[in-house]
Amino acid sequence: MRYLVPLFLLLPLCSAPAAVVADLNADFSLLSNPTPTGWTYREGLGLMSLTGLSSWTFPGEVGWGGNFPNVAFKAAGDPGPGFDWAPGDVVVHTSETIGLTAALNFLWTSPVAGVFDISGNVWNGRNIGRGTLYTLFVNGSAVLSGHIVSGDGTTRANPEAFLAPVIPLSVGDTVQLSLHKDPFVIPNGDFVGVNLRIQDASPLVPEPGSVLLVGGGLLVAGLLRRRAAHL
Repeated sequence: MRYLVPLFLLLPLCSAPAAVVADLNADFSLLSNPTPTGWTYREGLGLMSLTGLSSWTFPGEVGWGGNFPNVAFKAAGDPGPGFDWAPGDVVVHTSETIGLTAALNFLWTSPVAGVFDISGNVWNGRNIGRGTLYTLFVNGSAVLSGHIVSGDGTTRANPEAFLAPVIPLSVGDTVQLSLHKDPFVIPNGDFVGVNLRIQDASPLVPEPGSVLLVGGGLLVAGLLRRRAAHL
């Protein structure tokens, strides 16, 4: 006689989905630079300062700025016709000059050790014939790069996504997304929408209760088999 063990006794329950450790959009702050969540808003190696965007015809908008026109802000209002972002989006305008000293960048310093997925996307904030280069660095070394250009189809609804390989980080290690104009398109920067997220990529393990459940299931299976052997 064959005994069947309920399947649920043998299936481990996995841990919760990977936790978001840092999110540029969710963590964006106008209160301090660096922020308590580990972000630093920079131009080259220098900190950017609070600035209003009224001169950009966006009255009421406030962001972090360096040398004009480097600026990063989280949109509070609808920008109007010709601009492709929505309230709540993180948007930058890149510099008119090029080089590491001029590049607008978001630097995150890890407060924890582990392995992480680093992902995000960028899109053209408008289409007036300009382009943007972006580079992702880990501890100062480039791990990926790309570019977007006006008219290439990268929009808020269809952004260019990027994903770095799973990367180990120690406490104090840094992740940096740098953006600057594409000098091969036109000598001007432009508006770009940005997302960047760092998630825990540690291997999933069964939760303690799941281990006990599986162990109990295997014990039941063993007892049933032993009983069957004596019938």
